[in-house]
Amino acid sequence: MDQQSAPPSPAEETATHAPKEHEQDLQLATRILAGERSAFAQLYEACAPALLRRLTRMTGSIDHAEDCLQQVFTEALRALPNYRGQGKLEAWLERIATHTAMGWYRKKYRWRSFVEQVVEQVTPEKSEPEQAALPEQLFLHEEMKTVVWQLLDRLSPRKRMALLLCDLEGHTIEDAAEQLGIPVGTAASRLFHARQEFRKIALAELRRQGLDVGDLFHD
Repeated sequence: MDQQSAPPSPAEETATHAPKEHEQDLQLATRILAGERSAFAQLYEACAPALLRRLTRMTGSIDHAEDCLQQVFTEALRALPNYRGQGKLEAWLERIATHTAMGWYRKKYRWRSFVEQVVEQVTPEKSEPEQAALPEQLFLHEEMKTVVWQLLDRLSPRKRMALLLCDLEGHTIEDAAEQLGIPVGTAASRLFHARQEFRKIALAELRRQGLDVGDLFHD
């Protein structure tokens, strides 16, 4: 009597439907779900360094980034049964990292007691004038780095994430919207208002501290 084979896992069932270039990622996910520690270690070693750098850029702190990184892989393990090879595991983890950083900002923002804190209601239907991207030097100039991160901390989590994704990481509006899980129009509106608000407070603060803003901004 022939021995019956075990039913395929969800990942195995969809392997034939996954794009060829993602088959290896799907196989790795299947091994992790089967409890192979070496498979999880392989994923961690391949993706953790880049994710940590990304989270450090997003949070402005290696300590916060390390905390977020642990959350990313915890959430990834929880959500892994839903991975169907639709995209690369690395990109899938990046989206989780974006949402993890966003959650960290929201939690931090709730602790603040500024009276002007309000919930912004974005209307994506309304088009906004184009606003130039913030210059990369703002994020890299050693003398201004601390000041810039302090100023970014004054933006709401939603505005800050839109600005960091587009101006620090160089994502398009479409990419940022996908990572944040919002319509493109909403992402564009948030980015416009983030740039506008940041320019206003940054110019005032840098001038107050006597720092040379030079060509960083063009009024």
